[in-house]
Amino acid sequence: MEDFSKLLKEKREQAGLSIDDVCEKTRLTQKHIKALEDGNMEFFRDDLSYMRFFVKSYCEAVGMNYEDIKDLLRDSIDDYTQTISISALKDHEEMEKNIAHSEKLTKVRNTQEHAHVRTSFKQNKDKKIHKRIDFSLLSFVGAAAVVALVVGISLWTLGQSDDKDSEVKKEQPIADKQETNEKKDSPTEEKEDKKTQDIEITKVGLSQYTVENVKAGDELDIEIYFGNASSAFSMSVNGEVLSDPAAKVYQWKETIKTKITAKENMKMTLYFGWFNQIQVKINGKIVNIDESIMNSDSACNLEFTMVEDKS
Repeated sequence: MEDFSKLLKEKREQAGLSIDDVCEKTRLTQKHIKALEDGNMEFFRDDLSYMRFFVKSYCEAVGMNYEDIKDLLRDSIDDYTQTISISALKDHEEMEKNIAHSEKLTKVRNTQEHAHVRTSFKQNKDKKIHKRIDFSLLSFVGAAAVVALVVGISLWTLGQSDDKDSEVKKEQPIADKQETNEKKDSPTEEKEDKKTQDIEITKVGLSQYTVENVKAGDELDIEIYFGNASSAFSMSVNGEVLSDPAAKVYQWKETIKTKITAKENMKMTLYFGWFNQIQVKINGKIVNIDESIMNSDSACNLEFTMVEDKS
């Protein structure tokens, strides 16, 4: 990746752009840009399948033809993948050795414990037999006494049960009535009143929108559904990339749900590295995305400006 990375960095410097300039154009973080230019392939270990999205977006930002370096990118990814495979094979062999050693130790330990358990079981069995003989007579006498006591109490209780049953039957309707009255008098559970902001989303350009009837401090629900393709994505407010949701590659058919607090004259930007049948909702309202963007299969920024409700 070193030769490929040098080409990217040289092209950016020739274009007179800083890393921050490229971040602004691509909506990638500084860490992503520096990793591309430093040849840090390990940084993209979990995103190798989607590196072309990052690189393509970078090329568009610095005015570089992606097709010119596509083969170099593929070779770099193949070389790194082969290195990972060799390392994984060595780790697997070492793991197998450790497992075999652990199984051997476990077998010895189990044999020792089994012998100890058999000895302990025999000793306990002898003790239990001795105790059973000692307590058998006492148990018989105690059981007889308990039976006699229970019979006496039962006969006495039986004489009292009829009177108590009649009293319970008389008092029961009153108790039921009181319970019914308590339920009737008690206030019903109040349902949580969730206020849904009645916003208006107006398209003012190809990818520019205004969000009206919003006050500073209002909470906005943002929902994004990735339709037919995986895509790099980041979300920024007033030029600052947010950590929630994280700036990364999201899988196709994946859904992001997050909340943001509106600020006065706030500008929210949604960056997509690969736009294909993506749906955006704000407070449950679907954003009307231009048809030329919906199936473009290219990078796109959707910009939303909050228009504060002064009422």
